[in-house]
Amino acid sequence: MSDKSAISQAANHFLLQLVMELKTGNIRRCEALGIPPDVIRMLRDMTLEELQCVCSSKVSVLSFAVNSDNLIRLIDYAREECQRNERIDRALALGASIEIMRHYFGINGCDVAMRRRIAGITVRDGREYTLSDDELASVWHHWVRSSATDLYETSSLDALMLISEETNLSLTAVWRAVREYVTPRTRRSNLLKKRARGDRSPPDVAGGQA
Repeated sequence: MSDKSAISQAANHFLLQLVMELKTGNIRRCEALGIPPDVIRMLRDMTLEELQCVCSSKVSVLSFAVNSDNLIRLIDYAREECQRNERIDRALALGASIEIMRHYFGINGCDVAMRRRIAGITVRDGREYTLSDDELASVWHHWVRSSATDLYETSSLDALMLISEETNLSLTAVWRAVREYVTPRTRRSNLLKKRARGDRSPPDVAGGQA
């Protein structure tokens, strides 16, 4: 079957769908396609034999055109969605919390749980692992060295994920450590931040979690 013949038959099959809708009283699609009222009446009154003859014909009564602008927009949207899903999967694999997923992707807890289940990711119960002073200093050093400027901007997530991979710490631990650097809330954090500002050299740590 030639491409032209295949397109003709596909178009005629679409015509069959229009007729079936007309016979159930739905004329909106025909009107949206700009089919004149007299032609709509002819389609509605077609017999089964007439319809079968038209649909089996190689003569196409419909024409197709590609809207290049819409196609380009659709392709761009598809690429953005694929990139977003890749970032979501990467973040979850690195141990992102529900709070992180909600902030950067707008995903609720149920969706996070479903994605984790599909990916086979298990979350350890109990309190989050507390970073040592050296691990905190290491995370802060990586953060200062990165090009990220605002922790709460979506673009900063890439820097956080890279830090997580380089330090072998969970993304949640990295997120909390950087947040503590940006806005110290404890005496320990303030002291460590002052020490980090005085010594920019990276600490000699393995960076692994217990």
